[in-house]
Amino acid sequence: YLAVLSKAAILAILVRVFLMGFSSHHTEWVTLFAFLSVATMVVGNLVALAQNNFKRLLGYSAIAHSGYMLIGLASVTSAGQTEGLSSAGPASLVFYFGAYTVTVLAAFPSLLVILPRIDNDRIDSISGLSSRAPWIAASLALALVSLTGLPLTAGFMGKLFLFTAAVNAGLVWLAILGVINSVISAYYYLRIIRIMYTGRPPTNDPIKIPFSAAISIFITSIAILFWGILPNTLLNMANTIIESLLL
Repeated sequence: YLAVLSKAAILAILVRVFLMGFSSHHTEWVTLFAFLSVATMVVGNLVALAQNNFKRLLGYSAIAHSGYMLIGLASVTSAGQTEGLSSAGPASLVFYFGAYTVTVLAAFPSLLVILPRIDNDRIDSISGLSSRAPWIAASLALALVSLTGLPLTAGFMGKLFLFTAAVNAGLVWLAILGVINSVISAYYYLRIIRIMYTGRPPTNDPIKIPFSAAISIFITSIAILFWGILPNTLLNMANTIIESLLL
């Protein structure tokens, strides 16, 4: 909840304040958010690369994802636009946040189920998890693929909309840096999947999961796939939210 709700509150305030209160100074604050986005993405991803602890890795990756979200704020104005504000940037930001939310709500419950049973926060402790808890391994792998931004997931569509908004706003360099950072993040996300599916398990004892946790993980996993394949439902909701903020 801390990983999601705190970002929701901050981003809602930023969208409201900077789109309404400082719209006449958009040139200055768009540049500020663009460079702040780059710094956040780079620091979060580079530090996450060095982590061998699950919780710290996800914590630093959350910093990187905050940087991706700032691309939406930086992309509020389109290239050459002199009047008004474009809703494409904020709408892509809201879409990305929705995709990130369901992804986190699939990843963290999966970890909360397995970490107490292996009594270790190290990434290599889930070696061979696919043979001990195949459904948990599959849901966690799907969440990590979505965080990476690979196709057929909500995370992919979220990054696609963000980077497209940046290109339309004339911030091509920012979109390119966002793609590069996504490639960097793929190393540590896919590394976890490799360990789960190709590593040797310390024991062959199956890991049982509570029914309530299984239902929660199943619903969020379906949402990741649904919004990755049919993104228009979430995108329409994002546009509605932005329009209500601008009233």
